[in-house]
Amino acid sequence: MHWILIIGIILLVTGLLVTNIYYRFKVLKLSRKLNRAKVEISPKMLFQPGSEKENMLKRYPQHRDDIIRLGHYMRQSMRIFVALLIAILVMAWFINQGSEYSR
Repeated sequence: MHWILIIGIILLVTGLLVTNIYYRFKVLKLSRKLNRAKVEISPKMLFQPGSEKENMLKRYPQHRDDIIRLGHYMRQSMRIFVALLIAILVMAWFINQGSEYSR
């Protein structure tokens, strides 16, 4: 059981790294495209729904889809990171609990 949890943690960390690299390439690609088009974006505008985001979308209507997709990728990558981190911590907790009982 102990080895299964260790292998699970290794696989989750690998998954964390792979998804991080995947979303980093996606975000960088869109960021470069928007920077070349001289679109000014701050992360605050992407994460907070409201007037700032709407103003940005109104200022750059031709890049609306890219701006929305960039915010979606960033939020999705954070959700996946948090889920994998929680799974890693839970597995590490189980390993720690198992080592306490074997004493």
